This record gives sequence, structure tokens and C-alpha cells, in this order.
Amino acid sequence: MSWDFPSYGDGLPHDLVHLVVEEALGIVDGFWGLVDGGVEVTLMDNQSTLVRHGRPLVSAPGFDASGLRRAEDAVALVAGMAPRPVGVSAAALTVIGRRLAQLGQQWRDLEDGAAITLRYGGGPGGPGPVAGEPGTGPTPRGGG
Repeated sequence: MSWDFPSYGDGLPHDLVHLVVEEALGIVDGFWGLVDGGVEVTLMDNQSTLVRHGRPLVSAPGFDASGLRRAEDAVALVAGMAPRPVGVSAAALTVIGRRLAQLGQQWRDLEDGAAITLRYGGGPGGPGPVAGEPGTGPTPRGGG
């Protein structure tokens, strides 16, 4: 799968931060786990919406959004917009911070149209997300 991240300047795209955070915290049922499981992101009523089989995921019977909420809470923490969630260690935050700083520098150094290639290796029973390994598609800067 190829995923084009929209860019709003020099900051890392939100979905790319999700990949790093979900990897470091072992969250396999967050945003990238859902995408790996066939969920798509579309615009509905001018809002990004998670969709499966053409229908919003939140309206699917039995949908459990706890992994996605956990991932969003952790991303908000990394962005400095939330307190540390239960179960997120200072050591994990250090790993996340280093990885984001490294990717941030790579992102800023990219020329328009160039790419960073990352791979998601999660999913049920899978090894979890693996950010920064050669993989499934480009992350173009400025092209989204």
C-alpha cells in the first residue's frame, strides 16, 4: 500500500506520527492496524472518516474504538496536548521522541516530491508496526 501524507510545512504529518507512536507502544489496533485490516480513510461531510465497505466504521455493529482512542491519546501526549496516559512509560516517550526527531530531520531535508519509505508490519498476530524499514510505499513531502 502506498500512503501519501499531506504536508503542511516542515512538521511531520499526523498519520506518520501515529505510525511511530503505535510502533513504540505496540498498539496493533490503532489507526494503522485498522488501515492494515482494510479500513479506508475518506472525506465525508468534509471530515476524514474511517470507512469499511463504504460505511463509516463508527456505525459498524460491534466496532471497538479503544485501540484508536489509545493511539490518539498517545499522539496527543507526544504533541504536548495531553497528560501521559496510563501505561506509557518515560522510556517509551524517549524512544518516540528520538524517532520523531530523526524522521523530522529527514522530512525537513527532503526536496519536494522526494519520499521517505516506511513499512507497517502489524495486524492480528503480526509483529506490530515497523517504522523506518524499507517497505510498501513512499511518503512524499509536499505532494499530498
